[in-house]
Amino acid sequence: MAHFAKIGIDNTVLSVIRVSNKDCMTDDGEFIESLGVDLLIESTGHETWVRCSYNTRGGINTNDEPPLRKNFPCNGWIYDSSLDAFIEPAREGFSWDINPETGLREPPTPYPNEEGKRHKWDNESLTWVEMPQSEWYV
Repeated sequence: MAHFAKIGIDNTVLSVIRVSNKDCMTDDGEFIESLGVDLLIESTGHETWVRCSYNTRGGINTNDEPPLRKNFPCNGWIYDSSLDAFIEPAREGFSWDINPETGLREPPTPYPNEEGKRHKWDNESLTWVEMPQSEWYV
């Protein structure tokens, strides 16, 4: 199955639907993305569709195939045409940048690797702060 994201205003993903691979193939068996897009436009009346891969996350395809548009999107994600990537929306209170290689949001400083300690992101100081054990989730 091929997956296509329905793109709305401001390049927001409205939904993701499946299309049979055979509906995206030429008579010679070549997969052509635009055939799926044309089918979706004709059947739904919606004009903007972008193919995505259920097996792609962080710029890696779990089936050892080339990754497609860095991430499989959910409703509310953004399609960034300059990166040709699906980007998760920014979470409130987080000032993380988008890694152009993975399409994922990353903190400006890496998570501390301190055995026996857990940290949470503090957006005011733009640092990781140690969490008291009483705040740890099981």
